[in-house]
Amino acid sequence: SKPPTGFNRFRVGPKVHPATRHSDPSAGTMSGLPPLPKQKSGMETMLHTAKSFRDAIEEAPHRVHLMCQIGGLAVILDGIFGVLNIFAVMDNAIYYIVNVYSVFFGVVTFITETHPENNPHALYENLKSTQKWMHEWAKGLTLLQGRGLFYIFQGAMTIASSSLLSLGLVVGAYMILAGITCISLHIKDSYSRQQTDYIRVGP
Repeated sequence: SKPPTGFNRFRVGPKVHPATRHSDPSAGTMSGLPPLPKQKSGMETMLHTAKSFRDAIEEAPHRVHLMCQIGGLAVILDGIFGVLNIFAVMDNAIYYIVNVYSVFFGVVTFITETHPENNPHALYENLKSTQKWMHEWAKGLTLLQGRGLFYIFQGAMTIASSSLLSLGLVVGAYMILAGITCISLHIKDSYSRQQTDYIRVGP
């Protein structure tokens, strides 16, 4: 049987309007229009932020000292707020003791991360001898990986002793980030030294 009149047996697919036949979805609604700007996804934004943070640290390594020192000061303040809560001794004695240790660990962090490029000269000179004594007392604080593990421990302890939606959660997360940063820098430095010490044998 013959196809109906006007039927195009060679046309496949739905009929496309002439005005939109040559349009490109990525270039707008019609051809000739400028392409729409590509929006970054949340993952791309996070990776870009992480790369910018890493570049800033690598350009000025003393910023790691400042980052960790700020974290130590935050731990001190958060611990002091817990220590001043005298009523917590009867209700949760263990949390009160943890806050006392947090203040001590925060002081150790603040002194350990004292650096002449981040602190006033008078403050650095006053803490320099104490810092030297601490480095002799705890050799691990002189190493990036040692300080990184110490800060991760501080952060976990702060989070564990904090209530929900409290300042301690933010401080603890910040200290964990500082610890991860120190460990990542240690891994990068170790890899760079291995590449530098590598001697190629052969033609």
